[in-house]
Amino acid sequence: MTIRNLLSVLLLLIAPTLTAAETMTPAMKTAIQDLMEVTGATQMKTRFSEAYVQQMQALFATGNPRLSLRALEMVAQETRVVLDARLDGEHGLFASIYPIYQQHFTLTEIEALVAFYRTPAGKKAISIMPQVTLQSMQASQHWAQSVGHAVQIRVKQRLAAEGLR
Repeated sequence: MTIRNLLSVLLLLIAPTLTAAETMTPAMKTAIQDLMEVTGATQMKTRFSEAYVQQMQALFATGNPRLSLRALEMVAQETRVVLDARLDGEHGLFASIYPIYQQHFTLTEIEALVAFYRTPAGKKAISIMPQVTLQSMQASQHWAQSVGHAVQIRVKQRLAAEGLR
């Protein structure tokens, strides 16, 4: 294969990535931001940030048990500054999430999702989905345990029948 062919193949492989990054229109970015807002993703940022602040305060306090309340507040303030920049900045977490949405949804689809999540059914879905997900995970764990137990019994019986251990 010639270098020209290799370059052509490489260009074909990376072109979709370049195109996705280049075609983020302001309308698409706004629609994704609306979707994240309406589904509560941006509120999760606040909860995550505060939990992270508490972790950092505990970490600093563990390393220095005599740390003053003023120093702990400074830890909180500086942690929030870094988190705000790293979450919301041009190269922050949310900016890195927008292309993921763009890769999987069209602008029309995102707008339809936003419209749905603003309806009573959509608001209900948002409010109960964490519980539904948690209960589904618990049911899955229970199911997996029962399947694992059944597999163990069956394998032990088969091994015993074959005289194997």
